Amino acid sequence: MVKTNYKDRKEFLERAIVKIVGSAAIIITERGSRAIAPISQLCEIAKRLCLDLENYDCEKMQVKSKYESGDREIK
Repeated sequence: MVKTNYKDRKEFLERAIVKIVGSAAIIITERGSRAIAPISQLCEIAKRLCLDLENYDCEKMQVKSKYESGDREIK
């Protein structure tokens, strides 16, 4: 079985924005869903739920600058 990177499957990903509050991450999806999760689990949750975190870099484990993320708000 060949494993594929979940980012390669763009048609299945839902865009989401992350807001960091203390040691928690608030995830707001394009469809309006909201969730609170520990920062340590954020990238694992994103993979499991097929979320494209627009303003969070899982490799560096930090929020991207507003210029990198496109300064987009989901309401």
